[in-house]
Amino acid sequence: MIHYKPDMTSPFHAHKSTPDSYGRLLALLYSEQSMRYLEQDKCDAARPLLQRSLAMFETVNGSESPEVSSALTRLAWLSRRQEKYAEAEDACRRVLKNVLDGTGTLEGGEVIVSSYKPKIT
Repeated sequence: MIHYKPDMTSPFHAHKSTPDSYGRLLALLYSEQSMRYLEQDKCDAARPLLQRSLAMFETVNGSESPEVSSALTRLAWLSRRQEKYAEAEDACRRVLKNVLDGTGTLEGGEVIVSSYKPKIT
């Protein structure tokens, strides 16, 4: 019987995998697949993947991370497209709260926020 002992000095072993890194990767894959469905106008197939990726990003990174803001932005866009306006508004409010708190960013670039920070309820 041959026993394999990996060479830990190899660059392939430089990154130490953790459950969080696998969760983040899986969330990214769900998010990307949901975008493929949206490109094909398959909104009903995209929604559960977006919701799953959002939940995973929140678990791995916390609810105020830029990745959560990005997932919420996509979910808001989809909700608006499906005429689920209350869900779209809730998602937009969460993104805006993250941006105003300085923890999130809007997808696609920087956000300039004045010193005035309205209270979001």
